[in-house]
Amino acid sequence: MLVGRYRQDLRQCQIGLFVLVLICRRVAKLSISIYWVNKLSWSWDHIRFFLALAEHGTLSSAAKSLNVSHSTVQRRVRSFEEELQAHLFDHASQGYTLTAAGESLYAEALKMRVTMDTISREITGADKKIEGEVSITSTDTLCSFIIPAIVANIKADYPSLRFIVRTENSFSNISHRESDIAIRTGLEPPDNLIGRKVGEIRFAMAASPAYIANHNLNAFPENVNDHRFIILNDGFSHTSFYQWLDERLQSKVCDITQTTSIIAAAALAKAGVGMALLPQYIIDQEDQLVELAVEDNIPKTDLWVLSHVDLRDVEKIRVVRQQLHKELPRFFS
Repeated sequence: MLVGRYRQDLRQCQIGLFVLVLICRRVAKLSISIYWVNKLSWSWDHIRFFLALAEHGTLSSAAKSLNVSHSTVQRRVRSFEEELQAHLFDHASQGYTLTAAGESLYAEALKMRVTMDTISREITGADKKIEGEVSITSTDTLCSFIIPAIVANIKADYPSLRFIVRTENSFSNISHRESDIAIRTGLEPPDNLIGRKVGEIRFAMAASPAYIANHNLNAFPENVNDHRFIILNDGFSHTSFYQWLDERLQSKVCDITQTTSIIAAAALAKAGVGMALLPQYIIDQEDQLVELAVEDNIPKTDLWVLSHVDLRDVEKIRVVRQQLHKELPRFFS
C-alpha cells in the first residue's frame, strides 16, 4: 500500500516538475528548440488523449474530437495508465469517469494545455515577425558584385533583419540547413529545396584597355597562339562556359595563366595579364575591363533563389526571397 502510494506521489511530482519547466520557459520567454519539443512530445500526446476522454466521457466522442479511432484512444489511455502505474478512469455503462488520481492529474493537465497552447502561439508568432537573422549563401562573385546592394535595399525596408552572407559554391550547406537562402547557378535544384529561376548569367571575353591596345584587338582573336589567356582550373570543368573556352584553346600553343577564382581571373585581366572569360555583370561594373566580341554565342547559366522546403512559411525568409525575386532580374533579365 505504502509502495503504491509512493509511486503515485512520485509520478505526480514528475508531472508537476514537467509543468513547472514549461511555465518557467514561458515566463522567461525562452525559445523551445525542436530538439526539446521532440523529447517532450510523447508526454503531451498522452495528455491530449487523457484530456479528450476526461472531457468527453466516451471513447467515441473523444475519438471524434481527436480525429482518430476509438480503439486508438483506448490504447493510448491504457498505455498512459501503465506508464504512470495509476488507474485514471472508472468505466461504467454510461462512459468513463475520473478516479481520484485522474482528478489530480486532470488539474495539472489543464495547466499543461494552457502552457502548450501559449508556446504554440509564440512559436507561430515568431515565424511571422520580420526581424531576426537571415543567412544567405552564394558564389564569391555574386556576393562581391550583386548581393551587397540588394541586402542594403532590404535593410532599408526591414531594419530589424540581420544578415549573414556566406560564400559557398555547392548546395550542401542549404541542404543541411546551414543557410536559409541560397542564390545558385546551374541546373534545377535538389528535391528537398524549393526555389525560382530568376534569370540567366551571360558570359563574355574581356581584357584590359592596355592589353587590347597593345594587341590591336576588337574581338576574340582568330589565332589564339599569339595571345595570353586567363583560365579557371578543372573545378569549373562541369560548367558550359568553361567548356566553351576550353574547346577553343585545346591543342593550341598559347600563354595560359590558371586560377581557382573568377574574381582572381577578373583581377588578372584588369592588370593586363591576358584575356579572361567572365560574367557580364563583372565586366559591366569594371572600368578596366573591355568586352571582346565573339562569333558564336557563349552558353548562359541559370540563376536560382532557393531555400529548404521546411522554411517555406517562415515570414522573414519569405520576405527576403520575395525581395530577391524582385531585384535579381534587374541584373540578369
